[in-house]
Amino acid sequence: MPRKPVSLGWGARREGKSLWSRNANKGISVRGERRKRDGRVEWRRWDPSRSKVAAALLLTSQEPSDLLPRPGDTCLYLGASSGST
Repeated sequence: MPRKPVSLGWGARREGKSLWSRNANKGISVRGERRKRDGRVEWRRWDPSRSKVAAALLLTSQEPSDLLPRPGDTCLYLGASSGST
């Protein structure tokens, strides 16, 4: 039985133990991650072993959506030098 997605804000959602991010470039997988479509939106599975942000969202005891910036927020993200999060 498929799990119902829980929105973490625009562009991110959780389904069971999996995180998904909205794919900005439909049809393209950056690191071979799984993709799926939901209506006109394509989602990429967000791998917590490759992303500290994804790992934090899964491990936090707080509301996960509180860790993500909201539209219009300003934030400084110090990501990996490989160019992906």
